[in-house]
Order: sequence, then structure tokens, then C-alpha cells
Amino acid sequence: MSGPGRTVRVVESAAVEGRLDAARAFVEAQGPGAEVLVVGATREAADDLAREIGARRGATFGLHRLSLAQAAMRCATAELARRGQAPITALGLE
Repeated sequence: MSGPGRTVRVVESAAVEGRLDAARAFVEAQGPGAEVLVVGATREAADDLAREIGARRGATFGLHRLSLAQAAMRCATAELARRGQAPITALGLE
């Protein structure tokens, strides 16, 4: 994903705090109204980071939060549709 106004940054760290610090710094550098996608190991983790950033700023708009699985599904949706297929959850498999 590249182009005007789009930035992708990958941070690797064994320490959770190092990754969270980098994520906070990145989001805060984008400004309070910027469209930013926060991808966490779980949706709850992404929500926690967004809440923390909102509490520090006072107000935040444009933060979109997904789990890694949700982001993968959104990326795959167009290809699944092209193939005439649909996503299924674990519950659907039972």
C-alpha cells in the first residue's frame, strides 16, 4: 500500500511495550483526524490502543480497528466473491 498520504511501517520487537510505543508514536504523528488502520492480534488489543490514544489526545477521529484475522478476511473478500465463494466461521463448520 503506497501512494499519497499512505504509509506502511513494520515494527518487530520481542517486547510488547516496544511495539505499542512505536504504534502510539506512529498514530499520534498522523494527526487527530487522519484515517489510520490499527491492526492488533485481537480486536480487543486494537480497541485498547485506540482508547489509550484517544484518552491522551482528548478526541480522535479516523481510527479504524481490526484484528489480524479480520484484516485478512477483508483483504480476501473480493477474491472470494470473484470465485463465487463466501467466508465461513468455525460455527458454520459445525
